[in-house]
Amino acid sequence: MYARKQRSEQWMMEKANKLKEDVRTRLQTCNDLVERMHLVDAIQRLGIDHLFKKDLCSILRIINGSEFPSSNLHDVATRFRLLREHGFWVSSDAFNKFRGSDGRWSKDLYEHVELSYVRDRPVGNYVWSYLLFHEEGLALTRMITVKIIGLIIILDDTYDSHATIEECRKLNEAIQRWDESAIHLLPDYLKKFYCKILNIFKEFEDQVAVNEKYRVSYAKKEFQNLSTYYLEEAEWSHQDYKPSFKEQVELSTMSSTVPLLTVSAMLGSGETVTNEAFQWAAHQPSGVIACARIMRFMNDIAAFKV
Repeated sequence: MYARKQRSEQWMMEKANKLKEDVRTRLQTCNDLVERMHLVDAIQRLGIDHLFKKDLCSILRIINGSEFPSSNLHDVATRFRLLREHGFWVSSDAFNKFRGSDGRWSKDLYEHVELSYVRDRPVGNYVWSYLLFHEEGLALTRMITVKIIGLIIILDDTYDSHATIEECRKLNEAIQRWDESAIHLLPDYLKKFYCKILNIFKEFEDQVAVNEKYRVSYAKKEFQNLSTYYLEEAEWSHQDYKPSFKEQVELSTMSSTVPLLTVSAMLGSGETVTNEAFQWAAHQPSGVIACARIMRFMNDIAAFKV
């Protein structure tokens, strides 16, 4: 029994030593500076950096003394954090390129559409997305969800508090057409927003696998449906119509955005989600409706004084 245990421990030690050498070889042979930096970060996060102290220090000195090839915010922030953690002085001026001329952080979606009345919540959108999809393999799902939430906020603010009823009708008509030629229907201040909608969904098609592009059509349809629901609510307000409780619940459940978010969250989920799953979600099954109703009631309880 003792001999077997001793052999087992020896095998584990040999396996561990082999893995350490594999990691060390990877650190030494990787020629991409950004990739090496992320390897250092991963080793630290795994809590095994004490096994490669000399290698990591050598790589960090190289990173500190070299021109950094990436302009990606995540890469720049990772470099800044790692070097500061290990005692290297790094100027915070490295982040200046991510600020606008007014010193504020760039917000591509909100700045591009130039709608001053829109709620400015890019960080809040990301937090919602991250809380829902925090797993490492769901980065694309998080990105898609953040952008969808951003579009929803702009669409909601436009229908709810800014556009005239005629502008609401024209915006919905353009969204139902889903074509750049429909831009002539819109007032000037909504044209960039409409183009941004089309471009973002085109980005989604480019980011998913070839055999998954059909999924984006489901998200488009739900976005078109949401626009129709928002228009109906705007029509009620314009006409001073007082819906019954049943009518209010039915419409506000559908305008809760849950049907759209359900489909959108599935876009970047890889092969684990089938076409049948999208068909199921698109027909508003009882589970989706129940979630939408709960979300609507919770939102209304928080937003209105009883």
